[in-house]
Amino acid sequence: MEYKSIFEQNEKFIEIIKQNKELMLILNYISELNLPNFYIAAGSIFQTIWNYYDNKPLNYGIKDIDVIYYDKNNLSKEDEQVLEDKIVEYFKKLNINYQFDVHNEARMHLWKKDN
Repeated sequence: MEYKSIFEQNEKFIEIIKQNKELMLILNYISELNLPNFYIAAGSIFQTIWNYYDNKPLNYGIKDIDVIYYDKNNLSKEDEQVLEDKIVEYFKKLNINYQFDVHNEARMHLWKKDN
């Protein structure tokens, strides 16, 4: 097995993610929303990597996109839902139909209490 430095691994990771055109489109749109400290989490990222190494289409098996951000100044569940609806509507118009889950990490302690 060939050893690759962390730097080389990071570069390869970014190279693979950039090849997923739908994911890049989603990242670019979310970036335009100016959410504080946002990222796209979990499945859509690691599934893209697995698909690359399994020689499958990069979006194979990706059904949802988790959008996480941190805004301690707005803990409104309603605003979180409005944001999710806005994202869903935007991509529906482009015929990109994932389930989007949008969560403000700053209110996760409140969300956990509700469940």
